[in-house]
Amino acid sequence: MYKPGMVLVAALACLLGIQTYRAHRLGGRLDRIDADRQAGVASTVAPPDEVTGPDYRYRFPGTDAQNLETNGGDLEAYLEAIEERDREQARQGEAERGDKAGSASEGNSSGAMRGSSKEATSEGGAGKGREEADRARKKKEESAAQQKAQSLVRQAKDAIQSGDYDTAISLLQQGLEADPKNRDAYRDLAGLYQKLGMNDEAALVYDDWIAERPQDAVPYYQQARLLERLGMDEEALAYLDTFLDLTQGELSAYPMAASMYRRLNMRDEEGALLQAWAGAVPNSLEAHRALAQFYTRSGNKPGALNEYQRIVALTPGNATAHRNVAGAYQRLHMYGQAQAELAVAMNLEPQNMAIRVQLAGAYRQGGELQAALDVYYGIIADAPASVEAVRAQRLARNIERQLQKPKG
Repeated sequence: MYKPGMVLVAALACLLGIQTYRAHRLGGRLDRIDADRQAGVASTVAPPDEVTGPDYRYRFPGTDAQNLETNGGDLEAYLEAIEERDREQARQGEAERGDKAGSASEGNSSGAMRGSSKEATSEGGAGKGREEADRARKKKEESAAQQKAQSLVRQAKDAIQSGDYDTAISLLQQGLEADPKNRDAYRDLAGLYQKLGMNDEAALVYDDWIAERPQDAVPYYQQARLLERLGMDEEALAYLDTFLDLTQGELSAYPMAASMYRRLNMRDEEGALLQAWAGAVPNSLEAHRALAQFYTRSGNKPGALNEYQRIVALTPGNATAHRNVAGAYQRLHMYGQAQAELAVAMNLEPQNMAIRVQLAGAYRQGGELQAALDVYYGIIADAPASVEAVRAQRLARNIERQLQKPKG
């Protein structure tokens, strides 16, 4: 999927075909819940993939779940990083165009001077003056339009905060009329439409954004997410491909695209991107964590253990890292190693009863019932009012019954 040689013109031609096809299908309102994205339940016998939460969801903290679905984490930060890259590329493009315009103007002046010097001086000078005046006027008009659009966007944000969505939509539409290239207006308008369940309208906004700014990567990604929600996986994939072409080598694109591949049930592509991400930033805890949990979901237990060990090496004083690597050992039935990691975690966070529950589970899995019982008793004594103590009481009774059964 990651095709470095794919040209943007071909991608846009593909997207035009998709838009024609999509016009017959967009119209429903999506309100489904994807069961495989729901939270799991931790178990002392079968530890979760990640002790800090149920299965890793490419968590992006601080994201509006309704607008950006239930992916979790700091998706806005990744999107902002991509948008900043787009802005920088746009600034560079404008600077290059300005340089070319200046060179062309100088060339015209030089050509005029090769003719009659008097005529060149008068006509060339006048022509250059008109060009400069036209550029200055155009730049002033563009600046005024951009300022007007930003003012309307700010007013729209206030309207959204107060719940006046009709006014907000009107203001954002006016902002786009003033400045058809305003990223903030496109983003806020599409997000508001999705919040209101108006997915058809949101899709059209993303297409308008793409038409006005075909080199911006963000609208391709957002359109892919929206189409996937509507069950239009093939169409979503085409937009995702273009997003990847536009963001080659951009670190923020790795988790974003991997998340989409997971939603599209494209395991090989997801794994390849996560491996590339971890390879590109070998000291990234999030990259190694995402890869570890991918390996766990895929049944690659040794691979998961290796990634969790990398995280421990990067953060040896982090109790959660030791708990995660202990969970990986438990899945490999290496209970002695799991117990050793949990002992380190307990020393780092002696008041964390959840670590003790996991340790007791590791003892139970290894058949060391008396050791597990002792840990449960310790939890009940040290934190009698805790949720872990209630759980420990129940599990301790089960072990006591096992130990009381006559052998034979």
